[in-house]
Amino acid sequence: MTRKKYIFRVPRAGQDYWYFRKGKTYIRLPDDPNSEEFDRKYWETRSGRAPITSKTTWEKLMLEYYSSAKFKKLRPGSRAIYRRHCDAHCRATNKVRMQRQSR
Repeated sequence: MTRKKYIFRVPRAGQDYWYFRKGKTYIRLPDDPNSEEFDRKYWETRSGRAPITSKTTWEKLMLEYYSSAKFKKLRPGSRAIYRRHCDAHCRATNKVRMQRQSR
């Protein structure tokens, strides 16, 4: 394997996890660094063609909250108000990653 820029290896529990790391961007790559899939994902990410997905968007957080027992215990009127405010926040942030936001 030729050495590629921005590759970061994380050994955990006997297995290596590979990430593309440039600045504050960390993107998980396939497990086998010698595979064609790894190369394809690496070059897509490096050229900016790969979409950057995040596990921590406000939209995902709100959807998880709506399915929680705590939200379901609320009265229907309270649920409607909470949902209206949460949805407005999601629209305002436009699926922005939570780490990119500050107070």
